[in-house]
Amino acid sequence: MNLYEMAALVGAAAWLPQIANRLYWWQVKPEINLVTGPAPEIGYTTFGPILNLSCAFSVKKKPTLIEKVDVELAHERGQATKLVWVTLNETLSVTRSLTGASTEHVKSQTAIALRVDVFRLTEKLVSFQNEDFLKGSRTVINNVDSFQNHQKRANLDHAQTTLDSREYADLLQFVREQFCWQPGSYTATVKIYLSEIKIPSTKVIHFLLSSDEVDLLKENIDMIEQYTTALIKGELKDFGKDVEKWNWVYPQIS
Repeated sequence: MNLYEMAALVGAAAWLPQIANRLYWWQVKPEINLVTGPAPEIGYTTFGPILNLSCAFSVKKKPTLIEKVDVELAHERGQATKLVWVTLNETLSVTRSLTGASTEHVKSQTAIALRVDVFRLTEKLVSFQNEDFLKGSRTVINNVDSFQNHQKRANLDHAQTTLDSREYADLLQFVREQFCWQPGSYTATVKIYLSEIKIPSTKVIHFLLSSDEVDLLKENIDMIEQYTTALIKGELKDFGKDVEKWNWVYPQIS
């Protein structure tokens, strides 16, 4: 063996630890799997567009930490909407009264991270919302609050003056413009980001919204106006439980 051949062998040997580590990583890399419920819950409330999805997560090879889950909605006409996970809900128990009525006891938590263990199914109702709506709504709501507080300090009829203000009109316009649901076919790409892997795992689902379902959701825009009006007037208690009887639709996943 000459000097050049020996140098080539030494160079190749230097790569062996990296190759071994790479092979080991591929063998133990967690493989996440997602099974969804048959129908997402779709709505539009004071929190904007909402998609609630029943999710069952499982993982192979090793436990893992889910750091984030996004949903990218693509309508057949080209409209794109991104939703991010906001809350994780879990049904702890269900109790029945003597009359047969059932009550669910649900645990809700802010979606920060979710640990998934091997040989254990992790079931959550994941609520997805639109970050642009949440950020934009904070701005217009703060503008209305600032205007009303100024009217209060001036000892004016702050409620009616606020309802007649440009700030409140901007809030209502924002709510109407941010309504994104429309009739037609949707493709929803669910992206699951794990702490150890840069590239997210994906699952694609499809559902269809009818014109009647979209019209039902649009009725919530009037409910939002009624809610904010009562809030400004200080009459929210007079609405009772009806104030949050939002319309929801449940299209089947195809």
